[in-house]
Amino acid sequence: MTLRPDRRNEQACGVSPGGRPLIQLGDARYSTGVLSIDQRTSNIEKLMSQQLSQEKVNAFRLRQRDTGWGYAWAHLLPFVGLYYAVTRRTITPFLVDVLGSIAIMIVFLIPAVAIEDEEASVMFSILGNLTAIAATPFLVKNGIDRARKAAHKSLHDAGYWSK
Repeated sequence: MTLRPDRRNEQACGVSPGGRPLIQLGDARYSTGVLSIDQRTSNIEKLMSQQLSQEKVNAFRLRQRDTGWGYAWAHLLPFVGLYYAVTRRTITPFLVDVLGSIAIMIVFLIPAVAIEDEEASVMFSILGNLTAIAATPFLVKNGIDRARKAAHKSLHDAGYWSK
């Protein structure tokens, strides 16, 4: 005759009533091997969709209106990028602009450093700065489009968007 611990001891020892070991995550305990990957993924998606606050939903809906070039060109003005980032809750256009401008500056900086003539070197530096400024609306438009698509996907996954 073997002694079998009661249910309280099973739970205290980390064993489920079915004999499977329990995994303790915070206050919740989960039996291993119960959910398939698809079930886990759908549960995660449900949790993520429930976590969209109304403020995020409003910001994501504002991003859906940004289909033109207005904000892309307006990013040439001071503080427009900051206003856009706060109201739309995204820094994607800013990051795309900064990284693209750095890439442009590197392309123009290499010949500027390699040239021994100081006047030509300064001209390459100025040309790099002007090219980066001229590319700003195009880079920002790319970032706005990316942020709009990501917001559309989030709204669709959360059930706020029907398309």
